[in-house]
Amino acid sequence: MRLRTAFVAPMIVAVALVSGACGSDDSNSDSPDSSHRQAYLSAVKVTGVKFADDDEAVSVGQKICKDLENGTSVSDAAKGVSQAANSGQGAAVVGAAMGSFCPGAAKDMMPDKSDLPTMPSVDLPG
Repeated sequence: MRLRTAFVAPMIVAVALVSGACGSDDSNSDSPDSSHRQAYLSAVKVTGVKFADDDEAVSVGQKICKDLENGTSVSDAAKGVSQAANSGQGAAVVGAAMGSFCPGAAKDMMPDKSDLPTMPSVDLPG
């Protein structure tokens, strides 16, 4: 349980930070000045993962999105971030990429509401 929390928590934080920073900007995420790119780079810098330069960091983020699109699991994508010192850092980079470059990937990970268990109703005396 502790390992799962250490893995998932950084990813959730990164997605939340990047999603909030990007807002509803419709600019191309590949352009050098796009808010998506800048939000991603800001989130990645907070993780402590060291990339050679911003272009390498963006390239890794875009590759993560392609990998997720092709069926790679989030866990495997995080392990594939060779610049990360641990799985938490890798998960944070994946979360940042998902929030900036492939927000649909985060939606695809969420279960359909109909698949979620419901709480039984309880009649209270009174």
